Amino acid sequence: MRKVVKRALLAVLLTTSCVNFCYADDQRALPTVKYELSDELVTPISDNEIVADATIQIPDGATRELVTPVVKDPRLEKKKSSKKIDLTAVIFDANADFKAEATEEGREMTKIEEAQYNLHEALHGEVQALSTKGLMADKFKMTFDKGPIESISPWIDYSGNMSGAWSGEDYKNTLYNTYFADFGAHVKMRDDKTAFKFMFSPVKGNPDNNYMRTFFADNFVTRKVGKNNTILVGNTWLPIGFEGNESPLVWQFMNRSQTSMKYTSVRALGAKVMGKYKWADYQTGIYSSGRGFIDFFPGPEFAGWVELKPLAATNGKYGKLVVGTGFNAGNAQSSYAVMTGAVKYDYKRFQAITEFGMADGSNGAAGFTANKSKGINGTLSYRVTPKLQTLVRYDQFDPNTDKNNDLRTEYTAGLNYFIKGQALRLMLNYTLYSIENGTYGSRVLLGTQIVL
Repeated sequence: MRKVVKRALLAVLLTTSCVNFCYADDQRALPTVKYELSDELVTPISDNEIVADATIQIPDGATRELVTPVVKDPRLEKKKSSKKIDLTAVIFDANADFKAEATEEGREMTKIEEAQYNLHEALHGEVQALSTKGLMADKFKMTFDKGPIESISPWIDYSGNMSGAWSGEDYKNTLYNTYFADFGAHVKMRDDKTAFKFMFSPVKGNPDNNYMRTFFADNFVTRKVGKNNTILVGNTWLPIGFEGNESPLVWQFMNRSQTSMKYTSVRALGAKVMGKYKWADYQTGIYSSGRGFIDFFPGPEFAGWVELKPLAATNGKYGKLVVGTGFNAGNAQSSYAVMTGAVKYDYKRFQAITEFGMADGSNGAAGFTANKSKGINGTLSYRVTPKLQTLVRYDQFDPNTDKNNDLRTEYTAGLNYFIKGQALRLMLNYTLYSIENGTYGSRVLLGTQIVL
């Protein structure tokens, strides 16, 4: 009996061992199948070297593992590295999109694509109006939740230059020493109709000026009347001409033309009404003929300027055309009267301006004179890129039409590089001038402008 039991136990042990051995052998035969992804096919790689080029049969229960590819197709790498800049599209095709391929494939642009994109943007990128907003304007601005004042926006600006002159021994030109530095603030009231501007210029722009003549700059209050009109009271620019009515921060050149310098480009204390409409803009006011609070009220002065916009209905399709005319008359040391006109045309990156005038006495930035005079100038400018502008100006002025040999002619070429709009600008001007009496000379100005 004992022998029978022993034999039965031995049979059970042998059977169990055989089953375990077979099961273990079957588990070893199921591979872990790994995959590599290439640009052309999917190839499984396993420890027991199961390889298939098309349909893959995977045993039931096998572990599947996706492996990052380690081998790249050399043909694709060669194709990418051999791609060259398409200069024809970069220069001549304003609608070329060098980001499209990378965007569609969901990847970063290659160095070649990035170079093409940057160059194309420089040549064909949208050119927006230049802003005079200061570099620190957002940090300087103070806003108030309560009270009559909504916000106060202080600023500081500076414009200076380095220059050199080559001329004959009788060189006496002082028109190109202009530089300025200002500080001030805009105050906006909560009623959204009233605003104040305070501005002071501690640097004398012209060495011939009395210090107080230019220290008090723009100091005025404005009040909106209706949708299109505004009343201004205080010290501000006389509204005559395009250039004469502009802030120095937006001058195209580092100096004004002779016409605007002799006839306008000066502030006066008074009151004016301004209006902006679709077809026309206007400014008209009564002032003191005194300048810079030195002689408070030597006599009254009138200044008016009207701009017509013949292409207003075309929405810029054919560009923007402005035709302006103005009149300035008053009584300082004696009476004076100035008549001016101007035409400005803008089309995309191109701008052309011409201004002309004649006077029987004048009281502009160059000071009062009783002489009869006349002048004309023209400027052509082109924005080569959104940041780089080239410009040239022809400028002729006769300071005394009753005198011979004093007609002055100037030719100026310039470059403006706008690092951050008008708030950070580099300027280069070259002016060649001659006078009928034989005097001649030239001036190179290299300057910068900063608005904080």
